[in-house]
Amino acid sequence: MAVRGKGAPIGGFGTREEEKGGGTAVAEAPKPNQKSLEGMEDREIEELEALADQYAKLRDKRMKIGIEEVSLRETIRTTMKRHKKTHYRREAIEIDLVPEGEKVKVKIHKEGEDEDE
Repeated sequence: MAVRGKGAPIGGFGTREEEKGGGTAVAEAPKPNQKSLEGMEDREIEELEALADQYAKLRDKRMKIGIEEVSLRETIRTTMKRHKKTHYRREAIEIDLVPEGEKVKVKIHKEGEDEDE
C-alpha cells in the first residue's frame, strides 16, 4: 500500500491542492497525431476530403440563403399587412398570405404558363 504524504500525488492524479483548483498543475501538451501507416483505415483520401470540403461550402451557402429567405418572407408579410392585403397579383407576380401560421406564398408565373398551375 502506498503511503501518502501531504501534497503527494494520489493514484497518478495531481495533488489535493491541484484537485481543488488551488495548485499550479502543468497542462500536458496534446499528443501529435500518429502518422498514417500503410493499410490503415484512416489514411488520407484526397478525393473524399475534397468532396467533403465542397459539400460543406455548398451547405454553408444554402444556410446563408435560407436566412436571407426568412428575412425577405417576413418583409413581404409585414408589407402585405401594412397594405391590408391577403392576396396580391399583378402581371406574373402572385403573393398570398395563408392564414394558417401566416405563411407567405410567392409565385412568379413564367411566360406561357397556365394560371391554374
